[in-house]
Amino acid sequence: MVRQTHILTVLAVVLCVGAVASALERFPPPEFETDYERPTTTTPHPRQGVWEYVDAGVLIVTLALAACVILRWRNRKAVFTLMVFSLVYFGFFRQGCVCPIGAIQNVTLTGFDAEYVVPIAVLVFFAAPLVFTLFFGRAFCGAVCPLGAIQDVVLIRPVKVPGWLESALRLLAYTYLGAAVLFAATGSAFIICRYDPFVGFFRLSGNWNILVLGAALLLVGLFVGRPYCRFLCPYGIILRHFSRLSRWRVSITPTECVKCRLCEDACPLLTKHLAAAKNELGDLFGKEVFFVSISNDPNRDTPDKLTTFAKKQNAHHPGWTFVTGNKKAVDAIITKLGLYSEKIEEHNTLLLAGNTRTRHWIKIVPNIPPAAIAQKLRDLAAEG
Repeated sequence: MVRQTHILTVLAVVLCVGAVASALERFPPPEFETDYERPTTTTPHPRQGVWEYVDAGVLIVTLALAACVILRWRNRKAVFTLMVFSLVYFGFFRQGCVCPIGAIQNVTLTGFDAEYVVPIAVLVFFAAPLVFTLFFGRAFCGAVCPLGAIQDVVLIRPVKVPGWLESALRLLAYTYLGAAVLFAATGSAFIICRYDPFVGFFRLSGNWNILVLGAALLLVGLFVGRPYCRFLCPYGIILRHFSRLSRWRVSITPTECVKCRLCEDACPLLTKHLAAAKNELGDLFGKEVFFVSISNDPNRDTPDKLTTFAKKQNAHHPGWTFVTGNKKAVDAIITKLGLYSEKIEEHNTLLLAGNTRTRHWIKIVPNIPPAAIAQKLRDLAAEG
């Protein structure tokens, strides 16, 4: 009996071995040595930690320079130079990351996920522009943000967006901010980074749909100043509300001049407009139509300065006279013309045109096309 049991056991082992052998023959092991090549990973390499702190330091320095340039130096060229630097450094060199706009999501996730700790550099990028805004206004938007800078670079001829349309479009930014916070809080996605319209240009590659979106915004930006900033930027919404509490900011009130010197741009623009109207007049200019530009600040506008200004604005021609001199005498002329203002920054920019033969005088708003100005002058000259 015992012997029979051993035989059965041996037979059972043999059967099991045979079954395994049969299985090995029916399903041979796969061959791993093939011509297949694994694709290279598309995940970006981790950023060097030291660069994040360098970026944070550069951000703080540029914010300080922006506040100084805007509030103290009042220099538009310096603002533009700083803006171009920010575009090159934060945009193309650092490829748009880290940015305060995307940092909204990191800060949000920290509040809802106990295991997530926001990096210090990201926290600095989020908080520094807010702190500067509380003291100096939206210096970040004006001169440091690379997304705003790339839109300013392409702006050619801005047109005014109707108030009702701008208010409606601005609701998109609130919706975008709410969605970004919701997705980040639930850990679903960082949609601000995923749908950043300009990061593809900064990195010279990216999703085709996002590149098309960015190109569309830049195309609109040729005529509408900063469409992304005004109608989509979620961080801009936060800064807009913070700026209402700012200690210092650029403003010109009816009762006080803060010497921002922004009104200095009005005269060059108006003179260029008139120069274009002069070209429209053709041979009529200098024979029947003459231009006279009278300084509203004769103490500063010396004859030499006016000559230099006229040459720079392509207005130094026979038939175009620039008038300056004793302040009392110049003020008397402006008063007789009905255009005098005690405060220089509030001076009238209307064009006054008259036919000396018929003594017919008209006022022309300066913002109409140069061709329309020229036509009004032709009609006036044809009288009598």
